[in-house]
Amino acid sequence: MIRETIAFGVALLGLAVPGWAETPGPAELADLPPNEWVVFHEDESLEWRRQGHGGAAYDSKRGTLLLFGSNSHGSDWDNSVHEFDPAAKRWTTHYPPADPSTYRADATGKRIAGPEGRIMPWAMHTYDSVLYDPRLDALVMTSVSSHTKPKHPVPGATGDPVWIYDLTDREWRIFDSGGERAPTVFASASAYDAGRDTLMVYGGNGGGTSGMFELGPDRKRWQRVARAHHEIHFNMDYDARNGTLAVFGDYGNSNKVWIYTPHPTPGRKGRWEERVPEGECPRDQSFPVAYDKRAGLFLLMPRGVTCVYDPDANRYAILPDAKIRPDEEAEDMNYNMVYDERHDVFLLVTGTWRAPARVWALRLDPGALQGP
Repeated sequence: MIRETIAFGVALLGLAVPGWAETPGPAELADLPPNEWVVFHEDESLEWRRQGHGGAAYDSKRGTLLLFGSNSHGSDWDNSVHEFDPAAKRWTTHYPPADPSTYRADATGKRIAGPEGRIMPWAMHTYDSVLYDPRLDALVMTSVSSHTKPKHPVPGATGDPVWIYDLTDREWRIFDSGGERAPTVFASASAYDAGRDTLMVYGGNGGGTSGMFELGPDRKRWQRVARAHHEIHFNMDYDARNGTLAVFGDYGNSNKVWIYTPHPTPGRKGRWEERVPEGECPRDQSFPVAYDKRAGLFLLMPRGVTCVYDPDANRYAILPDAKIRPDEEAEDMNYNMVYDERHDVFLLVTGTWRAPARVWALRLDPGALQGP
């Protein structure tokens, strides 16, 4: 019997979800039981391990999940891009990680790695600062390498650039800011605003660049449009129905939701709204968040508990049957969850340095939230 979600499900009865019944792709995804996590793929032969402080993005052109980022505290400094194709149920590593001996600074003091002629970022914590840009068909990575400490000195290294990873040629390049400062953040967040074709980067007050920044459709100039209301360890995603950005979690633990409504014109000041939702959801930091475009709802996993947030009702609900195995560490510095819009499911990647990556899938069905 569903307990906490009864009232929430009733509020969703009028929610229109176009094309709910028809989902292309693997039969396993189309036939998932509603509102439960199911192991979709695991491969014991994988040689790499999911990085606890890394980030994830959804490639809407190819329908794949992309991981980039490293815990960088131990010897496993992974600066590879790992891609999961849910249609083929297969992982692909785009290139081998850079040898630690290649960590250096370029002529402008930017930290780079990799062989000459094929530069790439240092292995670093990326948190929620990795996003997919459909205009560039590229990953955009805005994190800083504050916790990456190479064993050998790196003279002249003074900062990290904004990085662009072209998904066609699978090569990294440094964003050309035209001499202006581009935002780089620590333990902060980014998202793609599809309604305005604008990249959003939100840096907290705990390190890196602070405030909300936008890169408009021309992809030339970053502009600061709002101040920060968070420290570090938060996540942000775009609400396609309302044209807003929602921020969850914070250093010191929180279950408040901050809504940022951007100005219709990129580069101009928007407005913040602090919300205290009704319903139950644990206070936490550094937890996965993704937005279901069809249902108009957010899914989040603070402390390993799966919650739904309805931005229109400003209400939380816990999905009591959406649980993962007790030995999984999905709640520990895990940003590896995306919404797969082709198959209308959430994909969650768990795993530790001891165990290979495991992909879970959940199909959110608001109508099933009422229960018997």
